[in-house]
Amino acid sequence: MERLVTIFLLVLGGCAASNYHCRQEADLCDEEEYHIACYIHGFDTQICGDDAVLLKLSPSTRDLIVREHNVYRNTVASGKLRGLPKSGYMIAFSWDTELATIAELKAKTCTLKRPDYEFCLATNRFSMPGYNAAFNIFNGEQDELKIIRAQIRSWYNRYRYTTVRSLATGEGSGGKDISHFLQLIFGYSNAIGCAIVRFSTKRKTVQMMYCVYGCNRFGCGFTYILGRRAADGCRTGIDYEFKFLCSKAEFVENCEYNEYCEVPYLYEDYMSSNHDVDLSQDPIPIPSKRRKRPQQQQEAMYSEDSDDWESLLE
Repeated sequence: MERLVTIFLLVLGGCAASNYHCRQEADLCDEEEYHIACYIHGFDTQICGDDAVLLKLSPSTRDLIVREHNVYRNTVASGKLRGLPKSGYMIAFSWDTELATIAELKAKTCTLKRPDYEFCLATNRFSMPGYNAAFNIFNGEQDELKIIRAQIRSWYNRYRYTTVRSLATGEGSGGKDISHFLQLIFGYSNAIGCAIVRFSTKRKTVQMMYCVYGCNRFGCGFTYILGRRAADGCRTGIDYEFKFLCSKAEFVENCEYNEYCEVPYLYEDYMSSNHDVDLSQDPIPIPSKRRKRPQQQQEAMYSEDSDDWESLLE
């Protein structure tokens, strides 16, 4: 009897959280949009099956996700990717539990495909969140932390198709999708919350991660403000660990929407002073001495150009 009561309370708690966000945040959506909390209350069993589970993210796992993001943001902001300029204003990420709750709702869909309806992820604190998603398919057991690192790295690796013009247009070279990379390095975003779902299908395991960010990168403006020196536009100083990022104390109101829709004043300066740089080339990171990681016994499958994990099982 005690076990049944516990299960009932857990289910009731999940519904209450979803209903709370539906009541609180639905008014923040545009008229033609539907808040995700009003439509997702549990796992979509037709896609997720009966064994889907949200992985419990320990404090150390949350720290890992935030750190991996900040390492990549710091690299870009420093100007160490050839063809991409220094950022004068890119904020270090912090974990946000409210965004993580929204990410959990996304995770319960078990799909990377956009729904047929227009949806929004707004919260009282974050009116224009963005998100990234990735999946891996594998046999047997896999280290969930290695998969997390690989998925974040897959978003970052789209830098290969990104030029300085891409930062303004959102278009990758050769027509490649770079939206995951641009979302990861969007300068005004200062918060992140993620959720991970695992489920099995056709004798394989699928692990999906959804990360929701405080600000969405829209197509109307530059991805980050350029700087003559990295972090020279930070108002509250630089982060104590990531020296090319702004402090986590940096305050951003409504993603500074009115400001970032204007082309930053240093853009023309950068283009004129770097006229000898072939911006059609892939940016190349400065090599670092890193120990090789031991290869996993079973490689996880991942397709960075696909949002349909089911097609990989056929």
